[in-house]
Amino acid sequence: MFRTLAEKSLVGIYLIQDGVFKYVNPKLAELWGYEVDELIGKSPLQFIHPEDRELVDKNLRLRIEGKVDAINYTLKMVRKDGKVRANEVFGSRIIYKGKPAVVGTLIDITEKIEMERKIKESEEKFRKIFENSPNLVAILNEDGVFVEANPKVAEIIGTNPVGKDLFEILPKEQAEKRMRIIDNVIKRGEKIELRNRRGNKYIHANFLPIDLSGGKHCLVIASDVTELTRLNRLLNAINNINELIIHEKDKQKLLEKACEELALLEDYSTVTICLVENGRVLPVAFYGDERVVEQQKDCKVIKMP
Repeated sequence: MFRTLAEKSLVGIYLIQDGVFKYVNPKLAELWGYEVDELIGKSPLQFIHPEDRELVDKNLRLRIEGKVDAINYTLKMVRKDGKVRANEVFGSRIIYKGKPAVVGTLIDITEKIEMERKIKESEEKFRKIFENSPNLVAILNEDGVFVEANPKVAEIIGTNPVGKDLFEILPKEQAEKRMRIIDNVIKRGEKIELRNRRGNKYIHANFLPIDLSGGKHCLVIASDVTELTRLNRLLNAINNINELIIHEKDKQKLLEKACEELALLEDYSTVTICLVENGRVLPVAFYGDERVVEQQKDCKVIKMP
């Protein structure tokens, strides 16, 4: 019965005594690329990769000598076709026909190791991209808590947000708005785009649903579009002023509307256009607070050499 189980087993089974194989099942022979008869009576060491022969010899002696009862480890072996494969071995000390022996199981883990290597390599690659990205990248859970954030996020908001929720980072009104967005992203699977201003920075953000081991999360990828936004606004102002020059016949209205266009560029409270006559500043058009205009009349004119 036990021989039938061993012969039909999906894992390799072996018995080693006096330094040679006394028994191997068909699965082990298949994994190593040999026929069963080619292994019986042979030392397992002759099939082991040179780098691991000392390790395998040591582990066999430890069990044969009774210093350990069982051991689990990995080794590299060389198949008959020359291919190097990784095996995981579990072996125990027994007494067989009155003498110590080692009986155990063996599985091929080459693909598993290769998959783990690729996953680790992939994780390292994406970790480098994540940490060095010029974009802001963060992951938040359904409670609005940052579980991941790259250095660019900390640079923009002025602190490392990991472990903190939105209400610790943003004003209450903004935090509530973001929470509504995150709720829609996670619960409804929506993708949401948002452009907002933080201080003197303009940020364009994408909120995306993402499944992680801990459940559904929200991935945020945001870009600092400050320079692009300013450039677009400047070009738009220049275009509008050019249109004014063409169509506005009243010079005073032209100058006042030009001031308004310039004020809107950076939300300036007041913009004035001035002339200098006899060393004095004379405002001729303005947009904003008239009191500021009056103060400008007292400005000194500095002539550059």
